Amino acid sequence: MSNSEQKIITFEEGWDFMHKVIQKLLQDLPDPHFTSPDHYPQLVT
Repeated sequence: MSNSEQKIITFEEGWDFMHKVIQKLLQDLPDPHFTSPDHYPQLVT
């Protein structure tokens, strides 16, 4: 997915995703491996 094709999400959708990632870090659970380059921008935006 290119930059021009990225889906715009609401704050609530983004926060839900970030909350899950933060909880995994706090629980020291391994994060799933990236399956495509498209996953990385989801974590940094």
